[in-house]
Amino acid sequence: MMILSRVFRQSKKVRISSLFPFLLFTGLLLCLFNGHPARAAQVTFAWDPSPSPVAGYKLYYGTTNGSYTNSSDAQANTTHALDLTAPTYYVVAKAYDSAGNESPPSNQVVAHAMTASAGLGGSISQSGTTYASEGSTRTYTITPSGGYQIAGVTVDGASVGAVSSYTFSNITGPHTISATFVAIPTVFTITASAGPNGSISPLGSVNVTAGTNQTFTITPNSGYKIASLTVDGTTVAATNSYTFSNVTAAHSISATFAPITYTISSSAGPNGSISPSGSVTVNHGASQSFTITPNSGYKIASLTVDGTTVAATNSYTFSNVTAAHSISATFALSNQPPVAKAGPDQTVVEGAEVKLVGSNSTDPENTPLTYSWVQTGGTQVVLSSSTAADPTFTAPTTGLDGTSLTFRLTVTDPEGLKSEDTCIINVTHVNQPPKANAGLSQTVREGVLVTLDGIESTDPDDGIASYSWTQILGTQVVLSQASESSVSFEAPYVSSQGEALTFELTVIDRGGLKSTATCIVNVTDSAPPVASAGKDQVVSQGESVTLDGSASYDPDGVIMTYQWVQLSGPPVTLALADGTGVRLSFNAPDLGYEDARLEFALTVTDDTGLQAVDNCSVYVKGDQGPDLMGEWVRVAYNGSILSADFKITNSGNTSSARFIASFYLSEDGSTPRTLIKRLRIGSLAAAHSVDVSVKYIARGISKKYLLAIVDFADAIVESKEDNNTVPVVIP
Repeated sequence: MMILSRVFRQSKKVRISSLFPFLLFTGLLLCLFNGHPARAAQVTFAWDPSPSPVAGYKLYYGTTNGSYTNSSDAQANTTHALDLTAPTYYVVAKAYDSAGNESPPSNQVVAHAMTASAGLGGSISQSGTTYASEGSTRTYTITPSGGYQIAGVTVDGASVGAVSSYTFSNITGPHTISATFVAIPTVFTITASAGPNGSISPLGSVNVTAGTNQTFTITPNSGYKIASLTVDGTTVAATNSYTFSNVTAAHSISATFAPITYTISSSAGPNGSISPSGSVTVNHGASQSFTITPNSGYKIASLTVDGTTVAATNSYTFSNVTAAHSISATFALSNQPPVAKAGPDQTVVEGAEVKLVGSNSTDPENTPLTYSWVQTGGTQVVLSSSTAADPTFTAPTTGLDGTSLTFRLTVTDPEGLKSEDTCIINVTHVNQPPKANAGLSQTVREGVLVTLDGIESTDPDDGIASYSWTQILGTQVVLSQASESSVSFEAPYVSSQGEALTFELTVIDRGGLKSTATCIVNVTDSAPPVASAGKDQVVSQGESVTLDGSASYDPDGVIMTYQWVQLSGPPVTLALADGTGVRLSFNAPDLGYEDARLEFALTVTDDTGLQAVDNCSVYVKGDQGPDLMGEWVRVAYNGSILSADFKITNSGNTSSARFIASFYLSEDGSTPRTLIKRLRIGSLAAAHSVDVSVKYIARGISKKYLLAIVDFADAIVESKEDNNTVPVVIP
């Protein structure tokens, strides 16, 4: 057992001139017995001998300042050892004579416990519990064993880092210090390098602890790509990232880079050439010029770049190339006719100013052209000029189906050669927002005063700024105050068959957004058709929805046309592209957990031209909730014993509450008769199932029905309630 001793000297002496002079501690001798954590620390105290004869000395000590609850007789010795266990002791010495009289106490010595410990893999000086006098300084040295390093040092429960030495200065209380050690990890080096025009990160010699992972990122410069990636001398896939997993050896990784290249395909028709020709490789970001040269007596007829005709010049340059391209040239004899280009087909709204663009017409000789526009179809409009390159006109008011206007452009060069081209302008209704409401359809007699009311139009935010009524179908009437929310007119005199007048209301909110709505006024003595868009529906996402107008009818004729239009909600693709037909179908849009309301309008027209309109809504549910359903897995009957297996599944997307499943004999497969079994089932999670077995003893039940009713008490609110009853024929 090793004993470690320390002597702590006091800084001054105190004496008195009484019967016994004051005793003065000269220090503490602290002895720690290692290897027995439960044993106390033995501390030896020393003091100056009394200058007067004494019989002996006593040490008084305790754990509270000035309170000495214990004593120990040192007899005539001037040193004495105490076994101490508490964190702090307060100690004084007294001399006594042969009669037992004691001197006043000496100066007080305060001793504080200092506990040092070290874990596996190293040691700490002054290990165990020793005592230090108050105000003293003590230094501990932490030493790791071979192959270990200091992991951390904790002083009084707080980490001070992986230090190799720690000093307690001006000690005023007990302390603890402990050290832990870890094995020095094995480190391997991964050497990373990159060629020009790119980088690898981290770069150079990278130290990696054994068993860990190291990822490298390979980044080519702009316009470059990774040409190769080599790991430990072996080529691997040229990716932008590579990870060494569970490293147990040294490695190497290197990357090279190459320019990104694109191919420009160039070609030339007969009677000329293009240079360079064929497949031309061009680096990313570079430029490439081509020279187009016609043969003698020929000229460049066309130059096409990426499928688009460009100016027929003798040179063309692709600048800052970032994609593949193509260029092709054709050649023609000189003095070729011009090429008329009437511009693209367009779709516009009623009343819009439309621009016809013929200025893209070309002449091979680049000579001035003359223009001549002629309208060949549709409602007649007035062009701003029939001889301008780019004339304009105002789109006319149209019927419910809109109208197509067709134009032909003829261009003539100075030598009289001509070229023609056509274009189509489709004129349609103006789109919705905010929310126009032109009121209900009406049926009136000739000559009566008719009022159209748009007061139910709404705007969800900044309000409606203006109203504008226009007539878009039927014999023209004069509207009073067409810019007010309500207008009136006198029903015109029409043919004996009657006539449908259609009016459009346009509302504009303060932000300039527009919405239109229409209403139908049938002027007739007979009954107009009755439109029925079907019932409003509630469906789930992705469910196939059918809009059914088959309940529409005409009291005194036949319905000739059906026209469906979506008025609001997320747009869907109807089964018929033109939106007409008795029935249309679409798939309810996928909205996640959001709900949506889709509104549709059906307009029907009878054989006399009278019309009717009806709306329907399709409410698409987001979160479906639980959906309990069942299926018979097995049914067996031997003439006396019926046994069957039934599976109940929650096909919804939320868990169900508790519910009851009941099983009956049934004569018709729908009406329960004899109860066979009733089972209470706990909450069933979404997409989970539970298996149920049914057994029943009876004769003569073959060809009857075994009927399962899931959620017999209707305790669960389900997205579908029509799949809870499941019959099966008993064999």
